Amino acid sequence: MEKTNEYENWTREQLISELIACRTNSLNKPPIPAKSTDTPTLPTLSSSSKVKVQRVFDIHKHSARKIALQVSYFGWHHHGFASQPDDAVSTIEALLFNALTRTKLVPEGSTPSAFGWSRCGRTDKGVSAFKQVVSLFVRSKAPLDTPGTVTWDAVGDVGSRRRADTVVDAAEIKGDEIQYLSVLNRVLPPDVRVIAWSPVGVNFDARFDCVFRLYKYVFPASSVKPLNVAAMKDAAVRFVGEHNFRNFCKVDASKVNETYVREILDADVVSLEDDSQMHAFVVRGNAFLWHQVRCMMAILFLVGQGLENPSVVDDLMDMEKHVDNSGRPTYEIASEIPLILFDCGYPDGLIKWRFEDTNFEQQSFMSEYRLVENLSKLWSEYATKACQVNLLLKEYGNQIGTLMENLSIVSSNQDNKKYVSLMARKRCASIEEKIITKEKKRKSNEDLESTDGPKRLSQENSISK
Repeated sequence: MEKTNEYENWTREQLISELIACRTNSLNKPPIPAKSTDTPTLPTLSSSSKVKVQRVFDIHKHSARKIALQVSYFGWHHHGFASQPDDAVSTIEALLFNALTRTKLVPEGSTPSAFGWSRCGRTDKGVSAFKQVVSLFVRSKAPLDTPGTVTWDAVGDVGSRRRADTVVDAAEIKGDEIQYLSVLNRVLPPDVRVIAWSPVGVNFDARFDCVFRLYKYVFPASSVKPLNVAAMKDAAVRFVGEHNFRNFCKVDASKVNETYVREILDADVVSLEDDSQMHAFVVRGNAFLWHQVRCMMAILFLVGQGLENPSVVDDLMDMEKHVDNSGRPTYEIASEIPLILFDCGYPDGLIKWRFEDTNFEQQSFMSEYRLVENLSKLWSEYATKACQVNLLLKEYGNQIGTLMENLSIVSSNQDNKKYVSLMARKRCASIEEKIITKEKKRKSNEDLESTDGPKRLSQENSISK
């Protein structure tokens, strides 16, 4: 207030001089740095203060142990199990690789072969699995001199060996170990779960040591056109045994010397215990061809609809009834969504599954509780959606039930008139034809490059002149 009165008594010249002096002083002062909204200003540390340095994790200071993981996943929203180049799409394998890297169980930035990765089955886009098995080397808490552990430098040499001819019992875990189930499931999405793990021998291979794969394909037997389940069962059992499944797969031109002979150990169509309307095609074999189960199911659907006799299975597997090197008859393969890789089998003693982590009973209980909780949430979500669809069916079914019945009869009669039996249909391109086409395309590209090369060079020379 006193300062203000002083300025009031100043003359015009005095005020101007004071203003110029203040402005000159402000220009000579160093600028005040602007406050950043991104990085907070750190307080100045005295020379006696200790700066915490973040230690870099070195996995090579830890031992490595080979284990098998039992993985369950719903593949409906994923592009298959196997990872794709550059991880352009979501795959189960890519999610597992990411989880293993984030939890520092495998070396960061390494390729799957560097930690001995092997998978039992390669499920396609949309296909689910309840007991998929993978094997790999992971970080262990055990000291390096513990049986079953190796150094990370030795992992590459061990992983490159051929699998042992004799069965190697899984190494026993002594003492505390990393809580693999809890650690991995914390960073995996809800529809991908690691169910169990097992220590295995260093030469164990999830793919080559597997002795059978069991698939289940679920489907409703009652619909607008009810299926003849008895006829489907008759057709299914005909798959059992060693047969040529050339007409039950999609051929791959990159696999020139592939044999189409596979052995089916069991095959049947069964009713699911908790729902008499839902059935499943259950098939067990030592190995399967690309899309084989879905092709088998497509034929069973034709039999169930009364469009083919069960004996068509025998006709398709009898190569004497087909022209040499011909492709399979054209038919639409069954949807991938209902297919499940239900189980993978191994010789006794090779795997000892652990469904709980060791020593930490409370953590184990919580891990299992979270698994059940996640599955319950998924069931509740899809059960609610199914209930809504069912309510809509009932709402309109009562009103147009008779019309639907008449339409189904008319449609059935029309389909039967137009239907062409499988044995009389046109053929898909065979593997031999695809290889020839692939080779012609390769040569065409080479010829194009050889003619374009001199042409481009001539154009460049003319431009330079």
